[in-house]
Amino acid sequence: MTAELIKRVHLSVFDETLMRKLLRATERIERCPKKLHTSVAIVSNTEIRKWNALYRRKNYATDVLSFRYSATEAEIIISAQKVRAQAKEYGNTQTEEAAFLFVHGVLHNLGWDHERSEKEARQMREKEVKILNLCGLHCAR
Repeated sequence: MTAELIKRVHLSVFDETLMRKLLRATERIERCPKKLHTSVAIVSNTEIRKWNALYRRKNYATDVLSFRYSATEAEIIISAQKVRAQAKEYGNTQTEEAAFLFVHGVLHNLGWDHERSEKEARQMREKEVKILNLCGLHCAR
């Protein structure tokens, strides 16, 4: 799996080094297509709200959106403002919150969906925790 980072707004706590580290950790615990390339965009609440309204019919800013377009292409969109606000809300560092949202998006693009069932939600959360722990991160959620 590969990824590229596009920052449309400033978020210093999430960079390509951390992103690659999280991808390697994900590959250690989850089957990942080698040819899957993911574009990761860090955006404002205004922009992610537009995407959420357009594709999910929900007119509010969300924290992360993920789209799997094909066997080889995917996208993750993360709100920088939500990273900052939710880090405070949950007692995480901004790095931990950004890493959590990225991993959450990656797992969605690999087929996991916490909204399908409580069992799948628990399994997905366990994977998120394992991946973050492999990178020396924790996330209080």
